[in-house]
Amino acid sequence: GASGALAAFCSPGQMQEANAALPCHVEEHIKGSTSHGVSFSTEVHYAFRDASVEVSALWRKDRSGSSPLPQQTELEILCFAEDDWDIEAASAAVHSPSFVAPARPNGMKLAEVHSLRSVLSGGGPTKTLDTQPPAASLVLRAPTTSESSLEVEFSLDEPGTLQCLPLPGGAAAPHGSRIAGYGLRLGCAAACTGALLPLPGLRRGTAYDVHCRAEDNSTQRNAAVLPVASAQVNDLTPPAILIVGAESPEKDVIVVTLQLDEQGTAFCYSPTNQGDPVLVSDVVAYGSSLPVGAADVNRNLEVYVKTHGTAMLKLREATAYETYCAAKDTATNPDCTGCTVPNLSTLAEIAAARDAVGVITTLDRSPPSFAMLGARGVAEALIRISLLLEEPGTAYCRALRADAGGEPPPIGHVVQADFWAANDGGNVTDLDITGLTLGGAPLEHGTAYDVYCWARDDAALVSCLPRGVPPRAECSQRSVPNGMTQAELERPFSPLVRPPEAATPAEGGFVPLVRTWDARPPALAFVHAESRSETSLALVLQLDEPGTAYCRAYADADPGPPSFADIVAAPGGPFSFELPSDSPLRPFSAQAHHDFEITVTDLTRETLHYVYCVAEDDEAQEGCEQRSAADDPVCGNNKAAPVLAEPEGRYTLDLTPPTLAVVEVWSQAQDSLTVAVSLDEAGTAWCMAVRDRFPPPTPNQVVAAGFRAPVPESGNAYVTVSGLDRDTEYDVYCFARDDGTPSARNDTLEERFSRRNAVDRAAVLATKRDAHVLYDSEAPHLLAADPPHLAFGVGPRPNISLTFNEDVQAGVGAATFRAAGQSDVTVALPAGLLVEGRRARLTLAGSGTLAPGAVWRLLLPPGALLDVAGNAYRGVSDGEYSLQT
Repeated sequence: GASGALAAFCSPGQMQEANAALPCHVEEHIKGSTSHGVSFSTEVHYAFRDASVEVSALWRKDRSGSSPLPQQTELEILCFAEDDWDIEAASAAVHSPSFVAPARPNGMKLAEVHSLRSVLSGGGPTKTLDTQPPAASLVLRAPTTSESSLEVEFSLDEPGTLQCLPLPGGAAAPHGSRIAGYGLRLGCAAACTGALLPLPGLRRGTAYDVHCRAEDNSTQRNAAVLPVASAQVNDLTPPAILIVGAESPEKDVIVVTLQLDEQGTAFCYSPTNQGDPVLVSDVVAYGSSLPVGAADVNRNLEVYVKTHGTAMLKLREATAYETYCAAKDTATNPDCTGCTVPNLSTLAEIAAARDAVGVITTLDRSPPSFAMLGARGVAEALIRISLLLEEPGTAYCRALRADAGGEPPPIGHVVQADFWAANDGGNVTDLDITGLTLGGAPLEHGTAYDVYCWARDDAALVSCLPRGVPPRAECSQRSVPNGMTQAELERPFSPLVRPPEAATPAEGGFVPLVRTWDARPPALAFVHAESRSETSLALVLQLDEPGTAYCRAYADADPGPPSFADIVAAPGGPFSFELPSDSPLRPFSAQAHHDFEITVTDLTRETLHYVYCVAEDDEAQEGCEQRSAADDPVCGNNKAAPVLAEPEGRYTLDLTPPTLAVVEVWSQAQDSLTVAVSLDEAGTAWCMAVRDRFPPPTPNQVVAAGFRAPVPESGNAYVTVSGLDRDTEYDVYCFARDDGTPSARNDTLEERFSRRNAVDRAAVLATKRDAHVLYDSEAPHLLAADPPHLAFGVGPRPNISLTFNEDVQAGVGAATFRAAGQSDVTVALPAGLLVEGRRARLTLAGSGTLAPGAVWRLLLPPGALLDVAGNAYRGVSDGEYSLQT
């Protein structure tokens, strides 16, 4: 064409062959210029063989230069050909005679050139191919509203497509096929300007190298890889906080373990009180911060929170705190216009972090102390500890005897005693100690103990882990108790308060001199008793503990157990003995279980007394002040039940001789006198007879005579003095002594060893009486019987002759014959009795006869025969005399 971009070049219509020096000369122009790179030719060595000529440039019309063939342009192809005749003719071996050497080769004419053009363009103008990639320009930037994409603004100078592949910054340049294969492209149907190709799916805040390739729409698909463009994806959101866990490993710190998904700074903040309003700015301004570098992204990091509130005061020990966490990134968004940086967590995000962290209680590192501590005895083997801790925990207590001495127990020994109680820190807890150790030796009654109490708290390490969606903290506890020190265990609970009162608060865990109750009465043991005078009894007793014993004697009869007050109120009394205490720490006396004596006086001579004794301990003085009135409002001495010293009783002594009087003297036998004596008490009376007007005997002579009679009780007794001469005058003297003090147990040995009081000589002389012995006082004695005893073959009417030692006479009574299986045969006296001097003959008369063949026994009653003086024969008893008929 002759216009437009090709106007500087010759068109087919401008070709001329007239002047080789002018532009567009057909031969000169087609042959071109080698210096301008527009000489396109080929040598043809064989006729009618295909030859090709490649044309790649246009020679300028003014022959000043050349330009490459424009791509995708319809062009007319002009060809010029010439032969090599000039060379062949000149170099022929033989020339014709008419040979004229040619001046130049034979070349085509303009018409022939056009004719050939017509043939070559028979299908239309020849259009050049597109072998150059399109010219492209691009700008890479980050969209203001996206943090996952970049966009490429580009221009193409021809229809084509822009293909791009984003790679992280610094990555190796990809091959063009990788760019084309990525599939991220945008085409222009014509040359375009300001086209936008978005690059989605990129990572937030990441720098990318974007590799692009421009490709035209030609059949050749000419393409070119464009220079690398770099940009950073926007970061429009704050770092995502992942709470891993939280705990308080120390009393003044909360450790929050978290992760951030990008570089930045983590902030954690605890308000003073749960529920306090919290702003994001509070978390950043007053919270603890931790920078998060690239190497720390998505790794566990620990933020140490050590203050609370906007005043940034130190965390309080054992206090529950909420913790808010925020994060701020380092985003600059250099490829974004109008973006606000850096990005900071929102109020909702810090609240979500608070819920994931949970409520953390700072670790309790302080040992507990006693807000109240007291110990008191509440029973004989029970000490009750009343305690209140200043925080929840467990208290352990141990009791040691105060009089044992030794060092305070170590903490381990207190715990090993196994007396413990949990306390909630708000209510008083009672802990009962029953022994030196649980299941060991029990506590003793009335004994002072030193009580040692030690406590440890329920401190726990609180750890919280987020669970669920949205995450909520689930917290667990691991026990890390704090215990009191040994010094606190040994420190007295109060310098002023004493048991049973409690100290509020207590300065330590040592409660000294806690006394168990003595609720048992003393054991009163009776050892023995004795009479030492006519009006008193002495009792030897023992007590097992300090106290006072009382005794009272009751005369004549046992009244049964009297009351304690009745014994104390004994007439002339009280009769008591006090056993003092030798220890303020326990019911101890060095004289316990040792004999002591109580003498009961104002008694009656030689009277049976029943002595009752009681005892009371000294609990009112020694122990009641250590008892709480609420536990025992009527504390006092413990009183033992009355003890009857001797169930048989005991007599007071008799140290006074008896009063002796001779009432009457008479003779009942021919050789004796009977003396009626009177004593005012039990004893023995002796009497002796001396011939009239003989010297009186001494008391010993009266006793030595051996004539005596016991007097079992006051009254008369009869002493027979024998061996006297009949019908003789005598002077009778008597002596007496009592039986001493009777034995309530009828112990003859005891009575034998008691003192027996005897009348003196004057009393013996005062008993003198005159008496006359009888002439005959002896009963007759049977000397012989005829027939003799056991005589055989006696007739049915026997005559029985009884011979005596003296003359006899009939008395009163009847004789009886008796045989087995027979009726008695009675002989009346004196009808059947014949007395002749010393012989009495018994004859069976009348109708009475003795049945033959039987053994008959004679029965003669006493008094049936008498001597002359009237003394009765004793008679014949059954079986003493028998006959067989």
